[in-house]
Amino acid sequence: MTWVGHRDHALFLLMLDCGLSLGEALALRHRDVPFAVAPTMTVGKGARMRTVNASRRVIDALHAYLEGCPIALAADTSLFRGIKGGPLNPGVVQRRFRNLRSTAGLPEDATPHALRKGFLRASTTVTA
Repeated sequence: MTWVGHRDHALFLLMLDCGLSLGEALALRHRDVPFAVAPTMTVGKGARMRTVNASRRVIDALHAYLEGCPIALAADTSLFRGIKGGPLNPGVVQRRFRNLRSTAGLPEDATPHALRKGFLRASTTVTA
């Protein structure tokens, strides 16, 4: 898998497993990458911050991306990078997801935002 493939895998898995929005995921900095099993990360947009737990598979995917990434990342720079080295553009992610959705035969309503909504539905507990 190319480093871009590792990047996309890590990004989509992070969004699905941790319930991050695309904006929250793209706002992460290199220093935010967890290096232990089931660590916590603080994520958010604006004044809305929250703590999430990253699974072992998310951590492994992030490390695989970082190991293959040809761009030197300082601690305070954007974690997810485009092929030219700048911060990853949300439009690029959305196009990539559309291509993957088409290849996998997923319905049109399968979007990056649907990953977050799927996480929120799965993590909601119903009490009687």
